[in-house]
Amino acid sequence: MTRWELDPERVRGALHQVEDKRAELEDALAETRASALVLDVSGGGWPVAAVPRAIDGLLADQVERLTRIRQHIDAGIIRTGLAVAAYEVGHEEMASSLQAAAVAAAQSGDLTAFQPYLEP
Repeated sequence: MTRWELDPERVRGALHQVEDKRAELEDALAETRASALVLDVSGGGWPVAAVPRAIDGLLADQVERLTRIRQHIDAGIIRTGLAVAAYEVGHEEMASSLQAAAVAAAQSGDLTAFQPYLEP
């Protein structure tokens, strides 16, 4: 691969979609829904009496895993956003450097700075 391109606006659009999906996940996994499930079965008699404790244990284990998943999603969103910002800054710096080299070349006639980019 000799070059790569990045469309910052498309990446930001994808990140917004990921943030929306993450919010949907957050809503779907809200603790109130899990609590309601435990309350629904806690009114039963002897055979059902152990169910709330078992569900509490299961949910506690899953909440920790789901929290890590959400943290990974958040970290991915942040790192990708920072990478796009760095890419844009790099493009601005490169454009500024090339513009300065073009001005210098126009004044001196020395095209050495552009030699790597010139066709043989």
